[in-house]
Amino acid sequence: MTKSIQEKAVNPIIIPSKSNTHIHGSDSFIDSISHIKNDNKSIWKKLASLFNKIRFFSERKSNVRFIENNFNLTDSHNKNILHYKDTTSITLEKEYEKYLPSKADIKASEDLHAKNNVTEHIHDTNLCHQFNIDFHRVQYYLHTPYRQENKQKIKDSRFLSAKFGLENAQFISQVSHQGLLNEVAMEFNLFNIKNELSLCNNRSTHFIVTETQQGNCIITASSKMEIINIKTSEIIKGVTISITRKTFFIKGKDGRFLENHDKKDQLAFVITKKYSSTNP
Repeated sequence: MTKSIQEKAVNPIIIPSKSNTHIHGSDSFIDSISHIKNDNKSIWKKLASLFNKIRFFSERKSNVRFIENNFNLTDSHNKNILHYKDTTSITLEKEYEKYLPSKADIKASEDLHAKNNVTEHIHDTNLCHQFNIDFHRVQYYLHTPYRQENKQKIKDSRFLSAKFGLENAQFISQVSHQGLLNEVAMEFNLFNIKNELSLCNNRSTHFIVTETQQGNCIITASSKMEIINIKTSEIIKGVTISITRKTFFIKGKDGRFLENHDKKDQLAFVITKKYSSTNP
């Protein structure tokens, strides 16, 4: 007996054209390469960030060590250390005896011309002689924080008389000159451990006359200087000293300014050291 073999239908094999050929996994391979590249970039960024953190940490320690080795940071001053992007600053603050105007400070400026021909600043010959001499050499500002945030530059010293009255303007002028800072600059020697450093090259000096909402007055004198090594006559690169002194007046019942004997002057020294990698 013969058995019949049942045939099964088989779909014909279709060979795709070359244009439709697709290599499975090619996209994932390219993606993998891209991920590796991105991962490498990320790793280098992380390493660079870590390196910068280590460098800045080292620079900060080095700056603090330099300041402590060259300056006597006594406990008589309030000390505050701040690290910025490119610098380390140590601020030393203390109270200081009030500035008392000398006879020279009280002298008026009748012998001065009313206008400086170089700076075109206007002098008030009724005010302190030393004030008028400094007026065209440094910057003077008026600040009324209860009215406006920014301070105004004073180009005509007669403005003080117009603002505060002649007697009060004279009172302000007897204090608002470089004598206010020269007196405390000698304090620098107290910080000078080896007596090898000296202040030099006054970069900038300015005075701010602040009127408070109560009508009182604050005089702020600030100066920024470099330091020099006396033995080598070389400027210490990347180091500056800023001195700020504030003195306070109160307004009496008659409207005249008086010394505020209940409040001493405020004195601040800021020693700033740049990171060595940013020094010129």
